[in-house]
Amino acid sequence: MRYEDSKTKYAGVLIAAPTPMKDDESLDLSRLGQLIRYYRAAGLTQGNCVCTILGAGGEAMHLDES
Repeated sequence: MRYEDSKTKYAGVLIAAPTPMKDDESLDLSRLGQLIRYYRAAGLTQGNCVCTILGAGGEAMHLDES
């Protein structure tokens, strides 16, 4: 994607959301869903925000393919 195109595609609030993990270090989809619902209830919806998950907070090095 060209830089000029990305400026219009990715506009609004940019959220680097934390990735909730369980004690066994697996992804906690239930808590992730709660987090996304929280953002939506706060008014962040498609068209006015970008939400990055699964590695945006530095936890990518702890994730594997399983």
